Amino acid sequence: MRSRPLRRLALLLLSALLLLAGSGCGGYFSAGTLNSSVDAGGATAVAASFRLNHGRLALSGGASSLMHGAFSTDDKYDPSVTYSVHDQQGSLAVTQTGTRSDFAMIPTDSSWTVSLNDEIPLDLTVANGGAHLDLNLDTLTIRRLALNVGAGSASISLDGVQREFTRVQLNGTSGDVDLQMHGSYDQPRVIDATTISGSVKLDLGGATGAGLTGAIRSTSGGITISVPRETGVKVEASTTSGMIHANGLTEISNGTYVNSAYGTSKTTVELSVRSTSGPITLKLAS
Repeated sequence: MRSRPLRRLALLLLSALLLLAGSGCGGYFSAGTLNSSVDAGGATAVAASFRLNHGRLALSGGASSLMHGAFSTDDKYDPSVTYSVHDQQGSLAVTQTGTRSDFAMIPTDSSWTVSLNDEIPLDLTVANGGAHLDLNLDTLTIRRLALNVGAGSASISLDGVQREFTRVQLNGTSGDVDLQMHGSYDQPRVIDATTISGSVKLDLGGATGAGLTGAIRSTSGGITISVPRETGVKVEASTTSGMIHANGLTEISNGTYVNSAYGTSKTTVELSVRSTSGPITLKLAS
């Protein structure tokens, strides 16, 4: 006769334990916003890195200090922010702490809104596992950009007047990447992009005072590249089982495409594009 009350008590205890476990993993009871500002401390250039696995990162310019961030998160996802200066070279690292649990009963979210200083030259590294990246870098003084994209998507705008920008390095797994470079560029640029299954969109329609070279590789994701009209363009494209679509470019030899400005402009865009099974689309920028 005592078995039923004991069973009820056991079920209540089990439910309470599960609820506590879920709230501990999900951080439901401690959600809030952390504000953080970092002063440049005399640095004349900074290497800045942002690493997160879940949630969203919106990054732009306009900060009066080196960085200002508003991090809406729970206690397990409060970022670790570290900064140091050595010989006027700064090193900033913003890293998501904790590990998201697949057993969390209440879903968690993490949203970072970060602004950086426009004037300080930056070597910027952004890595995400499953997060969404929205990087508006138009007003920043970017020298080099490194992206490591996992399952999350990434939208990057690198327009504006970019006087010191020289290199983009992209490593992707399954997330889609949309990179817009429709600004004005003074330095020779290099693009090195490798993805597995995510799609890659590159808009290279900006004006350039120096040449651009690039190598774009994909296993099964689609590649779409918009190239400038006024700057000479040469693209060597190949795919094992996918299709190549060239709109507004002329194939001058097997797999080699050029625009009408090729051979006459002062600067040249030269790209090597290869895909195993995904389609390749080449077109003139609007």
